[in-house]
Amino acid sequence: MGNKIKFIDVMSRINDLNLNDWKEYQDIITDSLWIIGERDKSGTHRGDYHGNFIPQIPNQLMRRFTKKGDVVLDTFLGSGTTLIECKRLGRNGIGIELLPKIAEMAKQRINQESLFGFPVLPKF
Repeated sequence: MGNKIKFIDVMSRINDLNLNDWKEYQDIITDSLWIIGERDKSGTHRGDYHGNFIPQIPNQLMRRFTKKGDVVLDTFLGSGTTLIECKRLGRNGIGIELLPKIAEMAKQRINQESLFGFPVLPKF
């Protein structure tokens, strides 16, 4: 019992989830992280970039291992999937992309993504 309490205390420092009720969350996949029916295409998510992966993966990982306001580093920014999910979940994202054209595309998509239902204006 003592180990369980310690584990819950540690996990509450890394995420905003109530681990006593973790199976009750409707939007967190608790039986498998990797079996996802279809790609989330909402908002500015598109599947048109060659290195693009489904947004549900960073969403689920960030919900499990970060809290609102934490910083997430994406060292392979690509089309901005992870940073779009950061914005949706209230995390701060830093993306690194070597190709300026791809970085600009990602910046546009991230800036166009709504935050809490309100449009986000581009920052220059």
